[in-house]
Amino acid sequence: MDLVIREVIRENVRISPLTTFRIGGLAKYFFEAQNKKELKKVINWAQKQNIPYFILGGGSNILVSDKGFDGLLIKVPAKDIKVKKGRGALRIVKAEAGVLLSKLIAFSVKRGLSGLEYFIGIPGTVGGAIYGNAGWPRNQKSIGDVMVGATLLMPNGQITKKRADWFKFVYRSSKLKNFGSKKIIILSAEFQLRAGDKNEILQTQEEILSVRKRGIPKGYSCGCVFKNIEIKKNHSSFFRFADQLPLAFIKRGSISAGWLIDQCGLRGYKIGGAQISKQHANFIINVDKAKACDVQSLIEIVQRQVKKKFDINLSLEIEYLL
Repeated sequence: MDLVIREVIRENVRISPLTTFRIGGLAKYFFEAQNKKELKKVINWAQKQNIPYFILGGGSNILVSDKGFDGLLIKVPAKDIKVKKGRGALRIVKAEAGVLLSKLIAFSVKRGLSGLEYFIGIPGTVGGAIYGNAGWPRNQKSIGDVMVGATLLMPNGQITKKRADWFKFVYRSSKLKNFGSKKIIILSAEFQLRAGDKNEILQTQEEILSVRKRGIPKGYSCGCVFKNIEIKKNHSSFFRFADQLPLAFIKRGSISAGWLIDQCGLRGYKIGGAQISKQHANFIINVDKAKACDVQSLIEIVQRQVKKKFDINLSLEIEYLL
């Protein structure tokens, strides 16, 4: 490791405090980038040394191994948010990928700009929200609906801009999840918002936040563990229990994973220090120094039971770093 790299990289850093789950061992290397130039240099070093690297956003939606990560954990720049002019009432807001989504929402709402208030209460960073196309099923809005483009650092070291359609946003996913070890890093993103009445925007935000607070369990968790299930007309298994479904699910065209888990009688089920939330069954809570293996065991039990009862395969919304 050359002197310049050694000055910016820390070794054997505990990961658990950097995650909302508070689970995870040590990262062999940890790097918090201050700018694009520094980030490019460190990524280039990692590639030459064949060291795997992982971009850590706000630490939600991730389960880290108790053994840690034998590679380079990276936090990307998180400083700038700017407003650019748009046509008529439209405005373009640009934010660095490491900016907390909550900070970006507060920035836009303070300036009377509408479009991001629907995501209030979602943890994590701008980059993480784009990577997983974050959203809230109740209002059927996702971050990809308002993003117009992003600046990316490609595996070959080139910096390029891509329009929103390049990302191929779908429910809780984007094209970025398909690149495996050849990771593409989001540097910044632009969102198209609309100038509106600040008080009305604040009221909408408060209504959404109030509902979310009632539904989100307290305690250390990584957010929703499983993706909700899209209702497909050609999916025969749905018809066996269609009469049991709440009307709200039918109207929005998707079934809550939490409801499926609840129907299997797993609410409150516990292994080690990890427990399926008694409040919302799609959350697993670290109630007492849980290990990653405790969470994995719960995940496997949930998937087996839902498959057995409903013939439905639950897909993970979270990502493993094991």
